[in-house]
Amino acid sequence: MRSTPVDNMAMVPQFVIIACTIVAGAIDARTFRVPNWLTVPVLLSGLIYHAITGGGAGLQASLLGAICGFGVILVLYLVGGMGAGDVKLMAAIGAWLQTAATLQVFVVAALLMGLYSVVMLVWQRRLGDGVRMAQDAMLKIGTIGKHDGGEDRVEVRLKRGEGYTRLIPFATLVMLAVIGLTIWNYCVAG
Repeated sequence: MRSTPVDNMAMVPQFVIIACTIVAGAIDARTFRVPNWLTVPVLLSGLIYHAITGGGAGLQASLLGAICGFGVILVLYLVGGMGAGDVKLMAAIGAWLQTAATLQVFVVAALLMGLYSVVMLVWQRRLGDGVRMAQDAMLKIGTIGKHDGGEDRVEVRLKRGEGYTRLIPFATLVMLAVIGLTIWNYCVAG
């Protein structure tokens, strides 16, 4: 079956997000940071794209997607478990892919993050530390607004040189989620 120009336009958001997350994932794997020079233009261009192609309804759907992407990991950022770049990356993904697909990306990335965490804890023989960290995280989530982050913030841990032993390159896992979901949606479920 031949694709039409309309079909090709529908693929634009997916291609933009694949390219964005490949760059973000590579940078995050190396530096544990996701730069603003990448996330902010992608976020704004997603809003503009959907406003042009879908009018007011497209802009509204894009804004809701950006809010969804921002919101799904805001709690993790507030307790110090995520960097601000990860939050902005998910908002940019939301602006392009809108709400439903953004939630799918988040769920798959979160599952990958859990798997990555367990593998790293077992490999480093620190499974007991993982249980304590999970308990601490639950306490922090329960006291949002009272927690200042302090020594547990991602930025502080990075400055202490805890990168590859304690931090998770979330953008890299988001990249894997985006690519995996794209393959699933277009090749398997298609």
